[in-house]
Amino acid sequence: MNLTKFSKSAALAAVLSVGAGAANAAACLVSDVTFSSTYSAGAQNADACSNALDGSGSTPDLTALDTLWGAGFVEGVTLGSASAGTATGATNVLGGFQFTLSDLTASTSGEYSLTIEDTNGSASPNLPFYLDFVLYLKGGSDDTAAYFFDDTLVDSEGGGAWNVTFLNNGNQIPSLSNISLYVRNGTEVPEPGTIALLGLGLLGLATARRRRS
Repeated sequence: MNLTKFSKSAALAAVLSVGAGAANAAACLVSDVTFSSTYSAGAQNADACSNALDGSGSTPDLTALDTLWGAGFVEGVTLGSASAGTATGATNVLGGFQFTLSDLTASTSGEYSLTIEDTNGSASPNLPFYLDFVLYLKGGSDDTAAYFFDDTLVDSEGGGAWNVTFLNNGNQIPSLSNISLYVRNGTEVPEPGTIALLGLGLLGLATARRRRS
């Protein structure tokens, strides 16, 4: 399940509104977390974010996650303690991937690395791969923010920057305590040049038909 550009904008506006009203939370911004991989031109911001997915332990409220950004997400990897710095998830997630988060610290901002290993050899799916993913940051007891990246082309190596902007019960920005990655299959997004060529082709076909008539 994937959002159109229009519904992305609508969802983002709704999410920011929800985040702004959450208890002890400063509304998240899509620029709080970035991602880049081999196939992206540069670091990209998240497509949407929310402060309203507080779950239990290190994981988000999955029912709220499905309601907000659509069903189908599964756990890729969870780093239960940011001070540990790295964690690797199960094998064969989404039919053939293993995800590793690394280079993390128990601070209020920093960088992270995301490594994706193809665990099923030549069988599908293979890298590069279009992925929907959510990075779920937690600091303190119930202070969280989730960042959604839609239809993102990923390869074996990637990463970006992260910033904790939510507040704890003392109205202070807490250090990152844990982080988790939830993933689902994305959809290939045509390049702008491909769309333009398709439009020109359709225009030429319509012109030819008019001339024949």
